[in-house]
Amino acid sequence: MSAPIQVVTTVDLSDALPGWQVVDIDPDPGSPFTLHPRETPVGTITIQMPANPVEGISIIRPRLINVATGEMVQEVHLRFKVDHTLPDVLEASAQIEGTYCLFRVIAADTVSGVADAVQVHISVNGAPVESFFLESFESDSLCITFLAPTAFTTKLGPFNPTDRIHYFFTIPDQAGNVVETAPATIQVPEMSSR
Repeated sequence: MSAPIQVVTTVDLSDALPGWQVVDIDPDPGSPFTLHPRETPVGTITIQMPANPVEGISIIRPRLINVATGEMVQEVHLRFKVDHTLPDVLEASAQIEGTYCLFRVIAADTVSGVADAVQVHISVNGAPVESFFLESFESDSLCITFLAPTAFTTKLGPFNPTDRIHYFFTIPDQAGNVVETAPATIQVPEMSSR
C-alpha cells in the first residue's frame, strides 16, 4: 500500500463453534477509517463464548476490508480452545533407589496437552506435605507437545532408613483440568549391616 486507504472492520465467525458471538468491535464496523502506509491498526474486539461451550477449537478472524475494492487488507486469526477433558494418567509410581526415591508419572492429553507442571506431594513420617515439580520429561514423540504419552520424573532424597513416604501426584493439562492421584505410601528399607 503506497497511499492511504479507507477500510472497515469485519469479523468472520465461520470457523467458530456454535454460540460464540461478537459483542463489540472498535473501530465500529459501520464507520470507515483511514489506514496509512506502514500504519499498524489498533482496535478491540469483545467476544462472548456460550455459557456451556462445546469442547473444541473456535477460530475468529477480525479483518480490515478496503472500502473501494472490497479486498481484504489484513486478517488476524484468534484461536480459542475449550477443553473439559482430564489428562490420561497411564502410570503414577514411586521407586526407592538406595536412600533416594524416584517419582514417575506417564500422562497424555490429546486435547490440549499435559502442562509441564506435574507435581508430587509428599509427607515423610507424617510431617507437613511438601510439593515438588517433576522436572525431567521424555517422550517417544520427536516433538514434545505433551499430547502423546510423556514420562515426567524427579528424584528426591536422601531419606533415612525406614522413612515412610506418603505421596500423591497432581497432573494438570494446558487448559487447567487437573487429575489428582490416590494417595500411596512407600517405605525406605532398613540398611543391611555387613
